Order: sequence, then structure tokens, then C-alpha cells
Amino acid sequence: MASETIRQAMVDPSLADGTVAACLLSGIQVGLLDDEIAKDWAFQVIEARDLPAVEIIEVATARHRSDLCEALKDVRGDRDKQLAGRILLRHLFVELSAGRMEVLIVAASSELIARNMDLPEEVYYKFMVLHDYLHLARQGINGTVADITDELLEHLEVSSSTDLR
Repeated sequence: MASETIRQAMVDPSLADGTVAACLLSGIQVGLLDDEIAKDWAFQVIEARDLPAVEIIEVATARHRSDLCEALKDVRGDRDKQLAGRILLRHLFVELSAGRMEVLIVAASSELIARNMDLPEEVYYKFMVLHDYLHLARQGINGTVADITDELLEHLEVSSSTDLR
């Protein structure tokens, strides 16, 4: 189930369809979101508009994940990948803070999102290092899992709430 962070982004009228589609596509590709959240968004758009774009109708009616992903790629509108990435990082921050997601999954997902969503290299490298440190901490080699989790939460919060351009 997607957190309120993702659901709020889906209904935010200031976000372009392309940005929402990029967020949903990346979330599905990294395993954070299920297909239904993208379909829910498409049905909301269809219901709210007199003439919804055919690409959004294709998202709503996709039968297979591959078709859904292709339809999300085809959604028109400005596609702000960095903003979409920050929305996903905020989702990870909220879920980890609430204890609803395992820290290793969050670390791996944040690294993938930072790379795939064109976030600055230093953001990606910090997530990569934290992911590596987490593995070392779990083996008792360097630091503690609690300390690395705190660092990861801090980096997620900063990376998801600032303009990274």
C-alpha cells in the first residue's frame, strides 16, 4: 500500500501528468509501488477530465505490467524526474520513520531512485555509501545498524525536501 506521500502527489494539481507518471513508473520499477496505484491515478484523471489523454486511458486499461510501464512512459506533459525522485525519497523517509519498511530495502531503493531519477551525483553517492555501510554494520564490521539508519533517515529527509537542481 502506498503511503499518503504518493497519494498526495497523485492528486496534486500543480504536478504535471508526466511527473506523476515518472514517479509511479520508477516506484513500480524499483518494487515500491504496485500496479494498482498507477491505475487508480489514471482512473482519477479520467473521472476528473472531460477529455483525458489516450495515454492515461491506456494506463487505466493496461492488463500486464509491461503494458502499464509502456503506457506510463508515454504519458504526456512535463516530466520532472528530479521532483518525481524526491517524492519517492519522501515516501521512503515516511515509511522508514514509521517502521513500516525494512532499512535494507529503503537503502537499496533510495540508491536506485537517486540514480534513475537524475538526482545529483553526490546524492546518489551518499545513498550508495550508506547502503554499503549498512551491509558492513549488519556484519558487525563498521558502525551499528541504528547509527546507519539514522544517517539514512537524515539523508532521505534532506534529499527529499530540497531543490536539488
